[in-house]
Amino acid sequence: MMAIRSKRTRDFKALFDMLPEHTQENARKQYQLFIQDQNHPSLRRKLIGSTRNKKFKVYEITVGMGYRATFFKDDDVYVWFWIGTHNSFDARY
Repeated sequence: MMAIRSKRTRDFKALFDMLPEHTQENARKQYQLFIQDQNHPSLRRKLIGSTRNKKFKVYEITVGMGYRATFFKDDDVYVWFWIGTHNSFDARY
C-alpha cells in the first residue's frame, strides 16, 4: 500500500492554530482516518467545487460539529488549504 502524501498551505496552518483545542484534536483524528481510508463514511467527504483556475476538484471532510477541512489533489499529493466553520468558509469563498 502506498503512503498518502499531504501538505498544508500556510493559510491552513494559521487557521488550524486558531481553532479551539478540541477541534484541533478532532481534525487530527479525522486526518488519521483519512490516511487509512479516504472514503470512510464518517469523513463525509464530498466534492464542493473546483479551484479558481478550474484545474483541481475541491473536496471537504467533516472535522467536527460545524467544522470542515478542504483539500484538492495535485497529482499524488493532497493539498489542505482551509479549515474552519462552514459559515467562515462560505464567507471567504
